Amino acid sequence: MCPAWSLETPPLSLGLLSGALKSKGKEVKQFHINLTSAMHVDKDIQEELWSPTGHFFWTNDHSFEDRILPAYKDHWDDVINEL
Repeated sequence: MCPAWSLETPPLSLGLLSGALKSKGKEVKQFHINLTSAMHVDKDIQEELWSPTGHFFWTNDHSFEDRILPAYKDHWDDVINEL
């Protein structure tokens, strides 16, 4: 579920996990999907959905289907295909 944290601070745990895997010779690919998702929409929508009260759109089934999926499905499909 996006956005679980702000756009400026991706989760530290993912960076630590990536570093640990790289130190063991593993190939790692990281995505800041929260940030790229926010950048996928225009500024007004971004500010609304990433506002402190914007969590409602992400956690309510109806608004998620009506607002979130139409805005991000293509982007998320691209990310999934890149994985």
